[in-house]
Amino acid sequence: MKIYLGILFILLFSIKVHSQSLFDTIHNPVYRYKIQRIDSVESVYIIYAKRDGKLFKIASKKNNSNVGIPIRKRRYYDLELISHLDVSRISGKLHIGGIKIGGVLIELEGKKVIWDLFYCKNLVGLYVTSPNQFTKD
Repeated sequence: MKIYLGILFILLFSIKVHSQSLFDTIHNPVYRYKIQRIDSVESVYIIYAKRDGKLFKIASKKNNSNVGIPIRKRRYYDLELISHLDVSRISGKLHIGGIKIGGVLIELEGKKVIWDLFYCKNLVGLYVTSPNQFTKD
């Protein structure tokens, strides 16, 4: 009986590790981001991700549905980011101190050269779904 339980544990563990590594190694240079830091402000997660040497600040509302793969620091994910600021107001970014997400003011951190705040189509809380599988935040 112990042998069967041991084999079952090994199989389940290898499936979880294998599924994460498969998702983590998908290479799509358009969406590939490395998670640098994860923080939170009240009901919003703040995720700092890097791509091509640029740092992106992502706001994701806290959510109890654990659907998808949990993001982790120092790992790569295919994120589909969209700016909270309208492209036509780029010059106005210098005068914006932050953006409200779910009633929580998230600062833009202009001194740290983060002039924009993004949301991610395929991110729910701290769980990322596969690219092009859109979720509502």
